[in-house]
Amino acid sequence: MFHSLHTVALPALEAARSVHLWAKALPYRMASDVVLAADAQSIFSDVKGIMVTWVSIGGALWTVWGVVAIAGALNDQNGPELKQGVWKTIGGIMVIVAAQLFSHVV
Repeated sequence: MFHSLHTVALPALEAARSVHLWAKALPYRMASDVVLAADAQSIFSDVKGIMVTWVSIGGALWTVWGVVAIAGALNDQNGPELKQGVWKTIGGIMVIVAAQLFSHVV
């Protein structure tokens, strides 16, 4: 059984090695065709944009969760749960506002 497993594994390992070597050489092959030009300002603005987007999405989800908590508290007529839902909604809105303010930072 070991002999048959070895005969199957050896070609697979050899194929994986050739793919690995080709993948290592790929950036050198592409270097003549692709010019990578990125300065620090464009990288910062791209990262800032991605961060603002995801934080805004998180704030929106937090706001929706607060509204759902408010709806559940109104249905159950539960005062403390209603207060927590209101604070979750306000917190989510504050996260969205903070993310949008951060997007205007230089």
